[in-house]
Amino acid sequence: MDDEARIEGIRALLAETAHAHHEATGGPNSNWSGWYAEYLTGKIDEYVGFSPDVETISIWLTDADDRRQSEEPEEKYWPTVYARYIVEDYAQDD
Repeated sequence: MDDEARIEGIRALLAETAHAHHEATGGPNSNWSGWYAEYLTGKIDEYVGFSPDVETISIWLTDADDRRQSEEPEEKYWPTVYARYIVEDYAQDD
């Protein structure tokens, strides 16, 4: 799978996760990255090339959030930005 396919797959998962999070919690919460990581466990594997645990995914999401805020990328749709960061920084080759 090429990087663009990985990014698109993770982007779609993040959008799905955001919707599920909103439905479950009604909005923002302080443990959003943990909630997202639980939801993504087992679903993100095919896009990153291995099976990361909840803590690892939570760290990726927190790092992606910090990086997006510090870099202010041109892309404004956060799931795409986070997906790109995750693929660039953590995905392993097939």
